[in-house]
Amino acid sequence: MSENTKNRHEYIAAVIFCIFLCLPLLATISPRIQPNLPAIEEKRVLTKFPGFPEINIYTLKSYTHKYEKYFNDQFGLRKLFLRSLALYRFHVFGGSISSDVMIGKEDWLFANRYNTLDAYRGYKWFSSDDLIKIKNYLEKKQALLAERGIDYLYVIAPNKQSIYPEYFPARFTKYGENYVDTFVEFMRDNSDVDILDLRHSLIKNKNKGQLYYRTDTHWNSLGAYYAYREIFSDPKKLLSENSFGPAHLRALNLIERNPGTNLGELMFQLKITKQSLNRVLRDLIKAKMIKQIKDEKDTRKKNLFLDKEGKIFFDKIYESQKKRIFDALKNSEPDSVIKFKEVLNKIINGKN
Repeated sequence: MSENTKNRHEYIAAVIFCIFLCLPLLATISPRIQPNLPAIEEKRVLTKFPGFPEINIYTLKSYTHKYEKYFNDQFGLRKLFLRSLALYRFHVFGGSISSDVMIGKEDWLFANRYNTLDAYRGYKWFSSDDLIKIKNYLEKKQALLAERGIDYLYVIAPNKQSIYPEYFPARFTKYGENYVDTFVEFMRDNSDVDILDLRHSLIKNKNKGQLYYRTDTHWNSLGAYYAYREIFSDPKKLLSENSFGPAHLRALNLIERNPGTNLGELMFQLKITKQSLNRVLRDLIKAKMIKQIKDEKDTRKKNLFLDKEGKIFFDKIYESQKKRIFDALKNSEPDSVIKFKEVLNKIINGKN
């Protein structure tokens, strides 16, 4: 190769390198040259342009720091670079661009935060002192609530890998007992605090459909439904003890929410026949759960109200539900609480 050809190649390489270095700046100045890529969803607000500073020595240093943060979030071709880096790590190393995310089998994603990996592998455990401290703390809360006539229930909302370990990265093996199992066993042997472990219900029902999002750490609408059904098991027990069914509970709920409702309004809201409603109301009247009072303006109408026993029964049912939901949310990660609200909205609105 001649000296001129070698110099030409070096010159071309230098020009290409300079163009490559200038591309982000050019794309920042002229967004039109940026490729049209899918949006990258980041769970934070990107830094906005800080405006133009006052030209003086006191504000210049802080402004350069603000502008650097803005440029790091908004420079041209940022989406392309992040996407390329993510694809490179995924296809070459089988890993994720984020240390908080692990890629499992069949591209299932798992969270790697709050010591979840150590807990899965059995590296995280409770000492005897830890278990006793937790037990004393929960019993103290139980006693405090009991003074106010409130039942206490501790709910364990499971993480994704405890329900779908078959999709967890194969390179991570288990070496010890899950610390949650240790905690549950200790509490059941040494305390009267009621523990609800939702893992068993979700594992039992996971063959009926996918319960967690493949690319998210939270349960989906179906998973939330089976968790709700398990939480609702207490009212079912109370209903069965009184030989009541779901229709009786719905009637009690509507009468409690609409004191003085009449037979026609109740029949319309429940969407059942008059014969079926009469049977439900007879059972409730016989059990002294509700009472009928003649309407002052139209004596042919009978208005329905909860009786004393009905109010006690209604409060007992829904207090257990509210407590379970409250404890489940309180003992969940902040992201899970936000997602749970989204799931509930989907359940209510009938959306998938």
